[in-house]
Amino acid sequence: SGKSSFCGYLYGYRRDYSGTILFDDRDIRELSVGEWSGLRCRSLAMMFQGLRLFPELSAVDNVRLKNNLTGRRSEAEIAWLFVAFIRMLCQPADFMLLDEPMSHLDERNAAVMAGILLEEVRTNGTGVIVTSVGKRFEIEYDKVFSL
Repeated sequence: SGKSSFCGYLYGYRRDYSGTILFDDRDIRELSVGEWSGLRCRSLAMMFQGLRLFPELSAVDNVRLKNNLTGRRSEAEIAWLFVAFIRMLCQPADFMLLDEPMSHLDERNAAVMAGILLEEVRTNGTGVIVTSVGKRFEIEYDKVFSL
């Protein structure tokens, strides 16, 4: 119902929308490839619904690939936090976009993931946008929108 599309618009890989999306008072359609790369290294992080991992790499190598670009986490932190969304956490971000993050998790692991997510929000003041079809993290939300 448009949740993945919405995340795609905010992350800049989809442009098939009408209207204007502003980031720091700039229309995101005007951003260059270099500017998008910079934003994705320091301001925007995303966990895709389909995970979009490189199949030829192990899970940990997928995480290390992202972390090697940003230097955000130590090897010890990666080992402690290792869940599907760790790759997203391996970069600083003003906003994290999570598209259906619960779809691959049982309740116990969803609770672990929610706790890690909340710690990231508390520590870094990161904003979070989560899409979901029914399942949602058991956390306090500032706003919930239904599409």
